[in-house]
Amino acid sequence: MSKWIFKDEPSTTETLMQFQDIFRLNFEIYNSVHVNGDIAHPIFKYLKSKLSGTYDDTVKWNFSKFLIDKNGIPYKRFSPTINPIEIEEDIQLLLNRF
Repeated sequence: MSKWIFKDEPSTTETLMQFQDIFRLNFEIYNSVHVNGDIAHPIFKYLKSKLSGTYDDTVKWNFSKFLIDKNGIPYKRFSPTINPIEIEEDIQLLLNRF
C-alpha cells in the first residue's frame, strides 16, 4: 500500500484497476476522465454548468459528489468532505419524489 502517493486518482484505467484491487474498493471504477478545463468529460461540463461550486465551478478534489435525479437532472452538489451518509436525506427525497 505504501507505493501509492495520494495526489489525484491514478491516471490510466490499468492503474485505476490496481488501485481498486489494493484498497478492496467495492464500487465500480470505469475510467479516469478529466473533470476540469477544456478537455473535461462532457458529463462534468454539464454538471458544473448546472451546479456551481463554493468559489467557482471547478471540481476541487476527488470525491466531490453530484446528486442527479432519475431523469438526469442535477439536483445538488456536495463537497469532497461530506460523508456519503450525510446526503441520505437528499437521496430519500429524490427517491420518494417519483
